[in-house]
This record gives sequence, C-alpha cells and structure tokens, in this order.
Amino acid sequence: MIRTVALLIALSALIDSSPSILPAQEYEIRLSREAKVAERYRLSATGSHAEIMTISVGGKAVGQKGNEFSINLVSLMTVIEIDTRGRPTKYSLDIEKCLITTAGSSKPLIAPGETLLVSLEGNRYIFTVKNIPVDSSTVDPLSVVVPSHASEPSDDDVFGTRERKKVGESWPINGDLAAESLKSALKVATMKGDVRGSAKLDGVVRDRENEYLIVSALLGVNNFSMPLPNGVQIQTGQVIGSFSGRFPVNQSFQPIAQSVKVTARFTGTRAADERTAETTFEGMMARSVEREMERVK
Repeated sequence: MIRTVALLIALSALIDSSPSILPAQEYEIRLSREAKVAERYRLSATGSHAEIMTISVGGKAVGQKGNEFSINLVSLMTVIEIDTRGRPTKYSLDIEKCLITTAGSSKPLIAPGETLLVSLEGNRYIFTVKNIPVDSSTVDPLSVVVPSHASEPSDDDVFGTRERKKVGESWPINGDLAAESLKSALKVATMKGDVRGSAKLDGVVRDRENEYLIVSALLGVNNFSMPLPNGVQIQTGQVIGSFSGRFPVNQSFQPIAQSVKVTARFTGTRAADERTAETTFEGMMARSVEREMERVK
C-alpha cells in the first residue's frame, strides 16, 4: 500500500485504558482466525472513502471532482459457508444500524431490521436483501466495511511471520502479497518489489479473561499505476498505508479489533495538442476502516 512518509496508528483505542503489560517472552504471530459454520458475531465497523481530482490546464486550475462518504455498520453476523482456509464465503448480517454520511448528512443505507446476505461469487461479493441484489450506489460503501476475502491474501500472509517474536521486535511484510491486496481493494497496480514495509509486535496486554497481541504495520510504494483518463501518465505518486490490530493469543478466538488505512496521491499529465494546453491531474484517494468482532454464544 510507502517509502517516505510513516503513518502511525493510535493503538490506545484498541486496548483497555489501563492494560497490564506482561513479562518479556516470545510469541507466535498469528493474525487470521478460522471461522466455523453457524458461528455468530457482533460486528461493529466504521469506514470512510474519499477521491478528489484537481484538473489544471496550462498551469491554471479549471475544476475539481470528488466523491467522499463515511459509513457506520452495526450488525449480527452469522457464518453460513466457509472456504478451505476457514474464511467466510457466505454469511448474513442482521442490521441494527447501517448509516452513510455524505456532505454532513446521514441516512440509512440499509434499514434496521433487514438482513443483508453476503455471498462470494467468483472473485467478488454479492449483496442481497430479500433475494434482491442491492443497487450499485449501495455496493461501494458496503464494500468498505463488510468483511471480505475475495481472492485476497490473508492478514497472516501479508503481515504475519512464522518466527516467534518478543515485544518490540519487527519483521518485513510480504510486499508482493500486499501488492495483490492493493490491486484488489483500490485498483492500484505495482511491479514486483515495489511494495515495502515492516510489522511490529508493539505489546501484549491482558483483560479479565484473555491475553492479546498488539500488532501494527506500515507499508508504502512510490511506483504504481491506476485507472486514469485516456492519455494521462503518472509523473509522481505515492501510496502509504498502515495496519493495526488486537489479536487473542488463544487462536480459537476471533480478533477483537482491526484498523486499516490507505492513502494514494499522484500527479499526472496529458500532453498538449492542437486544441488544449498540457493538462495536469492531481489526485488523492483515501480509504480507512475499523472493525470490531465479538463472538456471540
């Protein structure tokens, strides 16, 4: 998802206000958890997405286009089908709250009391309510907050490590698999070796019942391509991203909280022709999501 700018995560929101720090020892860094059919979780998620494009002709700004929204989802999730890696490929969400906010105004995206069915078909998820596919304007914001694993590497694949680690130790992320995630989520394409970054075991905390690993990661790339208007060539660009989470040491428990933030910025130009001077495009795309899952017995 970053070479020159480090984006740090505020982990205080993911841990108790007064956690107990455990003695130094080595831990197995496992971030993904296998789900089981019929398991139920309370899912709370917030996300945001923004795209802004400023267009200049002959050095003079002539316009700006943008799309920005945030979404808040609270639901009861029931696993219906899983793949061979234990990742849900079909599940239902009983909606308690699903609000979208644009230009300071909020409205229900899906009404409370409805059940959203999420199904993986091929390499994309299909959303239906009462056997009717939701409209395209609803799919994009839902895709920000609804968990998905459509042909994506797992968190373990990208950010995990097979080596046991002590608190404070770091390890390199798998940049090539991170590039696959970028392409799937944001349509940002990179070459092999372009994505670099590292993960770190920031701490280990305990609540009344469980012990948790606090893991974060930073990654980035400044050589990439993405869908642009015809004839536009990227001149400069950078993608920065961060990941953090609170993961139970007991691997039979689901992660309690995760956060992902990605920002891409670029400058592109289209050469002058007989009718128009050189056109410059300055673009920014940002996406963030925070999810919490709690198993319901």
